[in-house]
Amino acid sequence: MLDRSRIPVPGTVAERLGVPLGTPCLRLEYVGLLDEEPLLVATNYALYPEAERLGDSPFVSDWYALMAAAGAAFGQSEFVIGSELADPLTADMLGLRPGAPLLAMEQVIYDPDGRPFDVAFIYTRSDRMRFMSRAVVDIPPPAGA
Repeated sequence: MLDRSRIPVPGTVAERLGVPLGTPCLRLEYVGLLDEEPLLVATNYALYPEAERLGDSPFVSDWYALMAAAGAAFGQSEFVIGSELADPLTADMLGLRPGAPLLAMEQVIYDPDGRPFDVAFIYTRSDRMRFMSRAVVDIPPPAGA
């Protein structure tokens, strides 16, 4: 855990969450490990009331375990995934050289009623990560079939 503090929601986050600039939120920033080696750096911005529960819960393994331990229910999440080059600070935290390629992710988490309450910016070492995606598509048969 690098930071766990209450701050006014920044501009980009306010847009993603659909709240006024300056709305109170909880910022949690951490380095995720895989086999005791740095894998990712993440910064989450969570709105209240969920942030109240997240702020008091111990961060033991990952974001989803924290939400479960805190009793913060969620309905769905979405990711935008791209690539960026590591800035000097992020590179240092991940044990990389500045300019190394990273997977850059932006995640929005919604409560069961569809209200966005968390935005995360995640930078992952691309040499230690793979993604698997599964989609369920319900396409009705053509008319008359």
